[in-house]
Amino acid sequence: MNRIKIFILLLFFIQGCTHNRYTSHYESIDSGELQFFPETYAEKPDLPSPAVDANGREVVLLRIQDNLYTWFDATVENGDRFDYKTKKP
Repeated sequence: MNRIKIFILLLFFIQGCTHNRYTSHYESIDSGELQFFPETYAEKPDLPSPAVDANGREVVLLRIQDNLYTWFDATVENGDRFDYKTKKP
């Protein structure tokens, strides 16, 4: 009987160790009307943050100086660097 209890405890322990606890599922939003940094909003947009747009880009809403808000593309890139000022690679 004790072996069964130990087996069940080990089963739960192994399942907990192999489960990916760091998986994130962000809500999807339509980014067609979003204005990204350096454009700002005077009021906080009523959209979830962080989120994923239709193109799979991860975006976050930031509050910056003077209580203004802006959207920022937080996608990790594995290619060439992207110049966000000129919006060109």
